[in-house]
Parts: sequence; structure tokens; C-alpha cells
Amino acid sequence: MSEDIKILGRIVKETEMSILFKEKDTQPGQPGEWLPKSQIAIVHEVKGYVSVTMPLWLAKNKGFY
Repeated sequence: MSEDIKILGRIVKETEMSILFKEKDTQPGQPGEWLPKSQIAIVHEVKGYVSVTMPLWLAKNKGFY
């Protein structure tokens, strides 16, 4: 069974197959991480933020955990 993690942030760019996601508390100037849409779930929140749910292994791989 795969464990999931939810992270709040913004979508900076989007392609057909992935999003460039920047965590809410990321320092200015840091570009964010590309995430494959096939591995994540996106829930739109207030004030332009989104919650992205992803497998724990992906969060670790991208430096979110």
C-alpha cells in the first residue's frame, strides 16, 4: 500500500502531462519542481493555492519531504 502526502502551493506552469509546482513557503527565486499529472491529484484551494496529493516516494524524490 502506498502512502500519500498532501502539499499546499501554486502551479507555476502546466503542460499536458505535468505541472511545475512551487510549495507555499518556498523562498523567492526557487523554481519549483515538475510533477507528472499521472502521479498526483490536484484540489484547488482559496487565493490561488492548490493542494497536491502525491505518493510519499515522489515527495521524497522531489525534495518536498
